[in-house]
Amino acid sequence: MGRWFVPFFVGLTVVGLGIFGALYMNRGSHVGLKGEILKVRTIADGDGTIVFADFRVTNAASIPFVVQTVKMTMETIVDEAATAVMFSKSDVEKVTKYLKVLGLKYNDVLSNQDKLPPMETVDGMAAGRFPVPLESFQQRKTVRLSIEKVDGAELKGEILKIRTIADGDGTIVFADFRVTNNAAIPFVVSSVNMSAEIPTDEVATAVVFSKSDVDKVTKYLKVLGPKYNDVLSIQDKLPPVETVDRMAAGRFPFPPKFFQQRKTLRLRIEEVDGAASEIVEKDSDKPAAK
Repeated sequence: MGRWFVPFFVGLTVVGLGIFGALYMNRGSHVGLKGEILKVRTIADGDGTIVFADFRVTNAASIPFVVQTVKMTMETIVDEAATAVMFSKSDVEKVTKYLKVLGLKYNDVLSNQDKLPPMETVDGMAAGRFPVPLESFQQRKTVRLSIEKVDGAELKGEILKIRTIADGDGTIVFADFRVTNNAAIPFVVSSVNMSAEIPTDEVATAVVFSKSDVDKVTKYLKVLGPKYNDVLSIQDKLPPVETVDRMAAGRFPFPPKFFQQRKTLRLRIEEVDGAASEIVEKDSDKPAAK
């Protein structure tokens, strides 16, 4: 699963001002974490340099940003990259206690499993030791903080029941399913898709119904039976570490007889951060070939 990084840059002539911050996933989609470095403090430590970096970051997403790692790197004047050994929260407490010339700890250290709240701006700090002398650090081209996000929520599920009815030359399909979000954060739905692999090995995609569409279908096509579960739709949240029953519905562009000959039915549920999970019909759940 892809991971996210937020870089913050500080140039030689603007130390402590933070030029810009941007966040990218390795899938290439842009998401909403923005930030700037506010202040950089340093002190010599033998042949190395201890660095404190205070920064401000905004999580513009509608879900928490759960931190996995925080890394600090620099580009030297000769275009070489150096990586700091990062300090834990307790390390920073000791450093500020014994090396008072660095000043106070103004902000909390951002660390593993910390959560950046949705739609909020917070100040934080990162600290570490670079294996370069203080003079070399002061001549740097840039400093970069990379905040890596915990992998997005991954769903596990099973299709419980499939109901069908003819609709002209097509087939309306109701699929009830059970799904578990094992992650510690909500899974916020961006889309739900339904597809079927037909006997010719081609994949057909259904036009998926909205919640109001399903209400109309169950009202006028009573042979399908009642709506047992809520329709899973865009912006719905699957709660963390819970199992829930939901349904998806749509119309395939071929008759029920052809649908009954399918190889499999597949539900694809995408999250707002780009992660996706699929629930695939079990062989034992498919109708017997005639």
